[in-house]
Amino acid sequence: MRLFLEQGFDQVPVEQIAAEAGLSRTTFFRYFPTKEDVVLFQHARNLEKQREWRPLFAPEVARRLALAAATRPATPVPTP
Repeated sequence: MRLFLEQGFDQVPVEQIAAEAGLSRTTFFRYFPTKEDVVLFQHARNLEKQREWRPLFAPEVARRLALAAATRPATPVPTP
């Protein structure tokens, strides 16, 4: 992901990704059919981590959202 952030997705060849990971191009394609699949894999891992942590923070987030909604000034509805 660092390479994509530094150089841009389209500018990073598979060979560079494989070299950074200490893999051959062939090994890279054994695990990832396309360069896009690397990003999708990382995204899936990030979502899984969020699912693991969400129950720990959900009650606090709900309380903060409720407090924010309760203290927000009412917005008058325009009349025609």
